[in-house]
Amino acid sequence: MPRPRKDDVFAPMKRQAARVLATLSQEIQRREGELRDLMSQANNWRSILGVGGRALHVGNGAGRRGRRPSAAPARRSAGKRVDWDQVLASVPKRFGVEHVMRHPGARAKGRAQIYPAFTRWEATKKIRRIGKGQYEKVAGARQRQTARPGTKRKARKGRAAVAAKRVASAKRPARSAKENGRVDWDSVLKGLPKTFGAAEVLKNPTAAAKGQGQVFAAIGRWVATKRAKKVGKGQYQRV
Repeated sequence: MPRPRKDDVFAPMKRQAARVLATLSQEIQRREGELRDLMSQANNWRSILGVGGRALHVGNGAGRRGRRPSAAPARRSAGKRVDWDQVLASVPKRFGVEHVMRHPGARAKGRAQIYPAFTRWEATKKIRRIGKGQYEKVAGARQRQTARPGTKRKARKGRAAVAAKRVASAKRPARSAKENGRVDWDSVLKGLPKTFGAAEVLKNPTAAAKGQGQVFAAIGRWVATKRAKKVGKGQYQRV
């Protein structure tokens, strides 16, 4: 009886090892994608809260050693300023975060700085929210973006005045909150205890419906308008 070849003996083991390796590779790719999403959300919330420290990134390898190669590109991109007016001019009339990410400068800064840019555009009435994650340019914003260099200082003063009026109007109750589907954040703040955090805000049904992203933005506005002050890590106090 002929002896089996050595290659034939190990062939089933090699096929099984190849299948296991392929499965593990797919699982690693899936979990790395989830980790990138979680880190992007964490960086966004840290930017909203003004928490310092190095932004989180997924490195080339697993563990802490993977972060070090990504630190140098992050420092290089942080030194180059982005003209967010040009970024806004490059997106279509109706757009979302994915459209802004197509701009090279905005993509280099990452979502952690893109979301604050949305807040500034909305505060200066360059855009308005038309749906969940969807925005629309306000008529006349293009003329302000293409102003001559000599008028930039006046434009900044005008935007500051508009922002001041928006802050003043925010102190008045929103008359059409139910009509346009917006949350009356003043009422939400009044219903909170003296000292609170994001968890207490999310107990409000209307605030919870908007999600954590808008809750952190509302807390930032309360602090900016001196209706609340930060008293600890993630803790605030009504003024």
